[in-house]
Amino acid sequence: MHLLCCNVSNQSNSLDEDRKNHPWRPIPAGLISQTNARILRWVLAILCPCFSSTFGLPTVMASMLMVMATIIYDDLKFSGHWVAKNMCTLSGYICFEVGAMSIMGMPSNCFCLSLQLDFLEGSSDGLDIIILKALAYNSLIILSTIHVQDFPDVEGDTAQNRKTIPILAPVLSRPLTGAMIISWSIYMAFIWRVGIWCSGVLLSMGLVIAWRLWFLRTTSDDKITYVLYNVSSFSPYFVIK
Repeated sequence: MHLLCCNVSNQSNSLDEDRKNHPWRPIPAGLISQTNARILRWVLAILCPCFSSTFGLPTVMASMLMVMATIIYDDLKFSGHWVAKNMCTLSGYICFEVGAMSIMGMPSNCFCLSLQLDFLEGSSDGLDIIILKALAYNSLIILSTIHVQDFPDVEGDTAQNRKTIPILAPVLSRPLTGAMIISWSIYMAFIWRVGIWCSGVLLSMGLVIAWRLWFLRTTSDDKITYVLYNVSSFSPYFVIK
């Protein structure tokens, strides 16, 4: 439901962009009016925390933070600059992950200060610490590489006068992003000690994404690259037992 809420919010605020980048979406295609989409967006923003309440307080908190991040991103127009955009996107991803973990039975004390200190000091190898490490590493990965989503949207973002990394650095952004993804792939394989075969898979995914960013630059190619990026960016969770 939250994914639907985010999509409706984003699309109801970006009609001009979608006319250029995504003309098949419901609003530019004339399947729903922008006014009705806005009404649906706020109805979903209310329903999401209510529905999340059936899974406990941590899930409700994640849901409410997700709604707030969506408002900041779309309604307050923080999506116009790459720093604020990346931070809001990071918040959304983390809320999704925390909410999902809460539903699956994440320990309720996972966010206690003592555990955070243990994580920083490296003094515990328990499940709670593994979860915190995975969240922390994934946060850094998303924050430093999530602008992969902006490569296929350059035309629309330019029309909206947004300052995304591909627009600000059209030449350097691709090799630097590719190098960052490869570096994270190597580091994740090392830090989680996943073995030679899993390490090879992680590195191969990073290399494929970096190769595509440099050599395949059409809008359709960049959309596929972003899909592959999303698959690879959650690798830390594959080792949680």
